[in-house]
Amino acid sequence: MFLTNLFPNDYLLITVASAFPLIELKGSILLGISKGMPPLIVLILSYLGSSLIVPFILLFLRPILNLLKKIPLLNKIALAIEYRITGKAAKLAVNKASCGQNSKWNNLLLSLFIFVALPLPLTGVWTGAAIACFLDIDYFKAMLSIILGNITAGLIVFCVAMLFRPYADIIFAAFIVIVLAAIILSASVSIIKNIRRKRAERIVA
Repeated sequence: MFLTNLFPNDYLLITVASAFPLIELKGSILLGISKGMPPLIVLILSYLGSSLIVPFILLFLRPILNLLKKIPLLNKIALAIEYRITGKAAKLAVNKASCGQNSKWNNLLLSLFIFVALPLPLTGVWTGAAIACFLDIDYFKAMLSIILGNITAGLIVFCVAMLFRPYADIIFAAFIVIVLAAIILSASVSIIKNIRRKRAERIVA
């Protein structure tokens, strides 16, 4: 893992790793416990590192994507990221139109909390904050839902890691494999959908 070479101090490593997309606190908790670090310190550092990145994602993700779309070499990447996030946001907001205004936002905040709280591949604070950006959820309400979901996910992973502590290194390796597999599957689905969409546009044209 390249972060291990970059940050030889284990405590700094865990804090920084938890702020990285895909790894987040789920991976950093497993990593810290697999390295034999004090479990409670691992949980706290992982939570702090992954939560501190949330305000910056909420504030700067959309401006950064808009800037990248103006750069020819990065335009397609930015559009692909935006397309992926808007797709997830649409799924999260699918029932909001049938609700009253207050119920709509309460349901969205609850859905956002659950999305972040479930410790599954490709869920977490990065994707949750990105979805909140594209749904124009109130900054502070989105922040509250995400950080509460984040500690919930952290406690779930922490309990599992402690329950199977002798096998923490194996669980961490399995986590990395599952994340990589999820990325490959997600990218493949996106490519196939994009190809089908372009074919449909050609037929209509």
